[in-house]
Amino acid sequence: MPNLDGMGVLALIKANSELDILPVILQAAKAAESEVLERLEAGTYYYLTKPFDKATMLAIVKAAIADFNNHVGLQPEVSQAMQTMSLLTQGEFSFRTLEEGRLIANYPVKIDPSAGKVVVGLSELLINAVEHGNLGITYQEKLTS
Repeated sequence: MPNLDGMGVLALIKANSELDILPVILQAAKAAESEVLERLEAGTYYYLTKPFDKATMLAIVKAAIADFNNHVGLQPEVSQAMQTMSLLTQGEFSFRTLEEGRLIANYPVKIDPSAGKVVVGLSELLINAVEHGNLGITYQEKLTS
């Protein structure tokens, strides 16, 4: 491609909010681990190196299409959850186990799929609440939950 390589195209795709959900598969001769990692960290769905097997390439493309279709299929549900949550003015969760804490911590992703950092932080807070006694749960109660 004149004046633009695969990483440049990837950057343009990822910078465009209408295209950034597309699963990009890069294919090139470079196979150094650091280069592959760089491309994956930049948002490549998969990095295919030459020479490649036709069956492998087709499997990767099939998986990318299935993941994209799943993502697109979830969008109405996510949109509805976001609308519903925008109506919430106050809420309260009660939990006593690590599993219940995990369920609560993972809920923000149902509202906004990009909320991964929120989930990690919330998960740590809720686990600490259970594990360090902030909820007043005894050791015996933790064993039986």
